[in-house]
Amino acid sequence: MSLAVVFLPDTALLVPGAAGRADPAAGLRDAAVAALADLAGADARGGRVLVVAPARGDRFLPHPVAPGLGAAGLLLPDVAPAVGSAPAAGAGSAPAAVPGAEPGAAIADVPASAALVLLRAARVTAPVDVLEIARPAAAPATDAPPSGPDLDPAAGAHAVPVADAPPTGPTDPGPAAVAHAAPGDLRALVVVGSLSARHGPDAPLADDPRAPDADAALLAALAEGPAALARALDDLGPAAARDLAVSGWAPWRAALALLPAGTPDVTATTDVTATPGAAATPRTPHAEVVAGAQHAVVAWRVTGPDDTDVHPHAPHHPEEPR
Repeated sequence: MSLAVVFLPDTALLVPGAAGRADPAAGLRDAAVAALADLAGADARGGRVLVVAPARGDRFLPHPVAPGLGAAGLLLPDVAPAVGSAPAAGAGSAPAAVPGAEPGAAIADVPASAALVLLRAARVTAPVDVLEIARPAAAPATDAPPSGPDLDPAAGAHAVPVADAPPTGPTDPGPAAVAHAAPGDLRALVVVGSLSARHGPDAPLADDPRAPDADAALLAALAEGPAALARALDDLGPAAARDLAVSGWAPWRAALALLPAGTPDVTATTDVTATPGAAATPRTPHAEVVAGAQHAVVAWRVTGPDDTDVHPHAPHHPEEPR
């Protein structure tokens, strides 16, 4: 059995129409939908998709989950079955109703909602659970796990440790972990997070000269595999990740914690240090700087424990032959 891992950017600009007539993230969206479309073929085999995304608080939302983009001032596009919008529910609050959503569906925060919209655009119909991880500014002050559903790891759940302590390997997230869980047979991870949001005058935060080097290291690690990514996140550390506004730091660590022990790296054969606006070559992330933030789309395929392997690859672009 294999596990697909797709890394998506953390930006509402992925939602069609988010920037009005301008569409600065069109290339990222095309790459993301192409990567997610590969998951649609896995629907017949059963299993679940877990979306891991930054949010305003820690929450686990079991299927059904509906997208809500009201907090970003956006309407849901026609590609999603739920037509309309509602503010994303905060941790511990009752979800707002979204027309067209399944009865009882929780409303995801904006980053996970953008991923849900793209999953629908890619025609992925598997059940989707959402794990939301508090952004650093909103992280809990203690190591106690946040309140949430009482899920039993012994009953087939997948434990996801998340903490500020740097990991020592792809399946060792550190001792101060906050445990979350996602039930069921996991077929795919969709991990939402971006690199530094401090690039140039268009960035949402002030330009930081450390951002290019930090992003180059993270892009190279994403192209190499789990152990390289764990080392890169360790080298960056939580403080620098906060300073550079790297929203992928905690979600990427959570994803690494779900991979089989001993998952090796595969070294990419091409340079992944992408320049702003440029698409990377095959076996590298599709990387672009949009609105002053570095984003990337990359997919891994992890095979079963008897033949564990990971193959980082660039998602197929729609106009290119497979």
